[in-house]
Amino acid sequence: MRLVTTKRAFITVKVCQFFSLALLQSCLALLLCCLSLCPPASAGETASCLSVFYSSKPLGARKCLIGPNCVRIENPNSGVTIVCAAPDWNVCSYNVRSKLYYRSTIDNFPGEAYDKISAADIYTLTHSSWLKTTVKTFKNRPCRVYKMHRTPKSIKSSVGSSLVVANYLVFEDYSIAPQAQKILAKVLHLPQEPGIPMMLHFFDQDDAWVEALICRKIETVSAPKDSFNLPSGYKLSKNDQAVFVDPMSKSVFQGLNDFTEKLAH
Repeated sequence: MRLVTTKRAFITVKVCQFFSLALLQSCLALLLCCLSLCPPASAGETASCLSVFYSSKPLGARKCLIGPNCVRIENPNSGVTIVCAAPDWNVCSYNVRSKLYYRSTIDNFPGEAYDKISAADIYTLTHSSWLKTTVKTFKNRPCRVYKMHRTPKSIKSSVGSSLVVANYLVFEDYSIAPQAQKILAKVLHLPQEPGIPMMLHFFDQDDAWVEALICRKIETVSAPKDSFNLPSGYKLSKNDQAVFVDPMSKSVFQGLNDFTEKLAH
């Protein structure tokens, strides 16, 4: 009798072990299945930011994504995109056409060169004092109006500048990091008053109205966080200026030069 009881107990233990092992295997299989269906946490992460489309007479169009700790500035005409984000705040400029990129610090980043606005005018815009004045509504948002104040020092330093009067509108209710403010000002040639740039216009010595920058559209969006990173497949450039060369325009000019040389011979 005791032998039968012991055998039954042994069988019961084995059965329990079998079902426990089977249950564990089923749980592990289910877990692996769930993990395979779920993407990594980093994939698909988004950041809430402002999508802003600018037009500019001297600079051309710009598409920007501006967040509290990140900035993306895209030039659709040249194919150049500039990204800068926390925590390192290094500036990465890359060209989607030439597939070249270059990294630099904010302080060492030179920005793009333009032939439609003089260096003296840029210096005046970025180094003059700006007086904080009233608030006006623009694009359904309250914007602070700043007026340029030409001091004797700024006038002396910007010899050759044609700027006489300038107004600058910023959306103050959206706060961004000082580094983001600095790269925006550097790329778009703006004063560093806090807020989102909305409009910059000025009169020159000929009383001509110049629309230096104007926001055409602004909205809040959720942008993928990798929008502020360098995409894969790009080659490091020897210098930053090579990134800003549009290969399409370069090939056209090269073709014209070759054609001119053939005619000369």
